[in-house]
Amino acid sequence: MMYPVARAGPDDGSRWPITRASWETLVGYRLPRETSQRLWGHPPPDIARQCGWQPTPIEAACGQSTAAWAQEAAPPPLTTVPTTAVILGDPQAPLDRLFQHLDHQGLLTADGWLRADIGLICVGDYFDFAGDDPETAGYDGVRFLAWLAAHDSAQVTLLLGNHDVERVISLASTTRADYLTAQAACREMLRCSTPAERRAYLETWVATHPHLPPPIAAHDYRSFVPAQSMLVRRLLVAGRLRLASTAWDGPDREVLLTHAGVTCREHAQLGQPLNAAAWSARLNTYLDASVARVRDRWNHGHTDRLDLTPL
Repeated sequence: MMYPVARAGPDDGSRWPITRASWETLVGYRLPRETSQRLWGHPPPDIARQCGWQPTPIEAACGQSTAAWAQEAAPPPLTTVPTTAVILGDPQAPLDRLFQHLDHQGLLTADGWLRADIGLICVGDYFDFAGDDPETAGYDGVRFLAWLAAHDSAQVTLLLGNHDVERVISLASTTRADYLTAQAACREMLRCSTPAERRAYLETWVATHPHLPPPIAAHDYRSFVPAQSMLVRRLLVAGRLRLASTAWDGPDREVLLTHAGVTCREHAQLGQPLNAAAWSARLNTYLDASVARVRDRWNHGHTDRLDLTPL
């Protein structure tokens, strides 16, 4: 399991990834491999090999994921078009387990990236699972999403799930301390014995803490850390996170891929024909327009909420 170096952020005790320069300094002390991994996780594979360590593809991928989070690593440029399509759903699991799964399927290179012939579509929900340490689980999600996004967009398609988009809607401006406060309030509310008592508790709480409604800290968002919101904003601005994509299910049947379904409700709202390519284009155009309204604010460090209404 990877653990980034803890460093105090401006408000919320955020952790930040170990940079390559820091790794080179750390390995310069020639600590035993087991000690280094226990304290800081796996270094990028090239730095590990400088120390005489031979990382497995899983260890290499773990190291690349932290380097990708720091925007200091990416796989070699694609020289061929991927020929094998893989769809991955809801990667809500510990980082090492995700890479174990990909390696078991033979999808990883020795340097910890996807094989060049693999085209991967991930249908979203990169965050939140029942780990022993919710905060560490939160950073596992950050590293895995950063690792996926480091690949060329022609190789890896990233779709938004509800857990991801909430990071820039209800959780957009939430600090870790705020989240823990709201989570404690949510647990206290659930101890109320009747629906009327729970409603009264919620109304009192919202009146005094309007920016911290307990539902944002409910079970579904158990591993929130602000780094998730920061990464989702960056990837939305870069156009790497999408609402929809398409794939071919047979020689002449194109299907729509989204995290959730498209129903008559969305059809009425967007007025699209029942055609996969048209739906995908319309949904992504809608997302791009929503991001465009907040892009300048996000680029200047603000945390305005993304507005996807009525979707």
